[in-house]
Amino acid sequence: MCDVVISEVSAAGPNGASDEFVELYNAGPAAVSLAGWKLQYRSATGGSYQTLDTFSLGTTIPPKGYYLVASGTAG
Repeated sequence: MCDVVISEVSAAGPNGASDEFVELYNAGPAAVSLAGWKLQYRSATGGSYQTLDTFSLGTTIPPKGYYLVASGTAG
């Protein structure tokens, strides 16, 4: 079972696409590896997904911790 949830999303702030973010939260008691996970976008009218980020080996969220992807930059 995975305890990672999307805790917050901003799909276009005052500066448009350069002001977007997704915040993930690990609600579980153990660290969760994000290795191989993908953050994807699909417009309301689009038929296919665009991969914005693929998380690399070693990317983890600690227990009760957060992970932020902002304007295409993970961290």
